[in-house]
Amino acid sequence: MSLTAPKVPGSYFDGVRDRLNLKTLRTCQQEAFWALADYYGSGSRSAACVMAVGAGKTALGITAVLAFTRRRALIVSPGKVIRSTFDKALNHTALGNVLYGLPGGPLIPGLRPPAVLTLDGDEGPVREITGDALRAADIIITNFHLLGTGGDADDLLAKLAPDDIDIIVVDEAHIAASESYQRLFAHFSGARTLLMSACFQRLDGKPIDADIVYRYRLIDSIADGNAKNLRIERFAPESDETVYEMVWPDGSREEIVGREELLT
Repeated sequence: MSLTAPKVPGSYFDGVRDRLNLKTLRTCQQEAFWALADYYGSGSRSAACVMAVGAGKTALGITAVLAFTRRRALIVSPGKVIRSTFDKALNHTALGNVLYGLPGGPLIPGLRPPAVLTLDGDEGPVREITGDALRAADIIITNFHLLGTGGDADDLLAKLAPDDIDIIVVDEAHIAASESYQRLFAHFSGARTLLMSACFQRLDGKPIDADIVYRYRLIDSIADGNAKNLRIERFAPESDETVYEMVWPDGSREEIVGREELLT
């Protein structure tokens, strides 16, 4: 694989970009990755991938960060799941991490892990984190609440210059039309963005400004064996009244009402 990107002296990503083991990814993750490569390669910057729960968005996001970052990446995830998703996936000592622990083999074989800084309040007051500490990381993981507005010197946005971040990955991106996210995108206006979600529309109807480059439906995930433990809770004569209960591998449950909703 050859991915072109401007060289940045001392950048961690210059040493891993062309050595990623993409064969360890699922087919849907590979398809999404190459769709992103084509999109960013054309000069476009605001991408979105809509992928069903269980399809492996976390691994895709990390692969995209390793491939398309020049200097430093920022991953923004809901606060309640930071530790259980991206932080765990990037922790090279954790069982099943994305860097070395995927079933098909390591993603970055023989290479050292990136320097990751996770900020969600568990490590003490965020205001005590210095700009130098932020810039010492290759990948920063946080939630939008901790970014602040940039108007206070202690805000994370105030401690990072616009060119300190060149790719932003947003998990659960159906909330990305909110004002706080728009401030984030405006501050790092030159950064590539990758929005990821299983459902790319807001209940309030607000548009999300991104180009969907790849879509992987729930029905495709079920057919490919990525979405396991599908259970029908009850059957109704009318297909639009049938209630399906999805039981995911992590034990979480989701109700889906109607056949059309299940197929989207």
